[in-house]
Amino acid sequence: VGTPSAASSPTPGALFLTSFSADPSAQVVQLACLGNAGSYDSTGIAAGELISLFGQGLGPATGAQPQVNAQTGFPGQLNGVQVTFNGTPGPLLYVQDGQINAIAPWSLQTGQTVDVCVLYNGAQTNCLARTVVAADPGVFTVDGTYAAALNQDGSFNSASNPAKVGSIVTVFATGLGAINPPTTNGAIVGFPLPVNVLSVTVFEYQSDFLIGQ
Repeated sequence: VGTPSAASSPTPGALFLTSFSADPSAQVVQLACLGNAGSYDSTGIAAGELISLFGQGLGPATGAQPQVNAQTGFPGQLNGVQVTFNGTPGPLLYVQDGQINAIAPWSLQTGQTVDVCVLYNGAQTNCLARTVVAADPGVFTVDGTYAAALNQDGSFNSASNPAKVGSIVTVFATGLGAINPPTTNGAIVGFPLPVNVLSVTVFEYQSDFLIGQ
């Protein structure tokens, strides 16, 4: 069908299709690809992961975001759009003709094959099959390389605005796997915050060296 080109944003979950090069002789496929919303990796899906789906005819021409509060959380249907994972609707963050941002249900079981489908106004697209993995980590970036990170004072971390030695840097990521205590699909998580079941390790590159933290 074609090759999508996407750009990331410092805002978690805010990824936008910048171009879509189509082959006019190819068969029309509505749902062209999907992947981790932070890294675009498409080899697997983890429960609770933010994913982005790209294609055509996936939703309304004008993009829409849900009205969200602590009671309702993120909806499984928005402006006539649903994304299903083996029939289970996933919470929706953003819907538009060429792109949808959704959350994989927490009920997905590691090792199973999941069919991801889009329904728009009751009509279903083609489906894409993926394997459910324990974790599929992806870090949100500002340019595809550098992480979208905040210094301890809330300012954006960059080469010109580095973190102070000994301070805390916040990095946004998704696909880290199960959390404890578990939560329901689309719920707004409050304090005390849950912890990741799998251990999380941060690495940084310095020249030709990989340093674990």
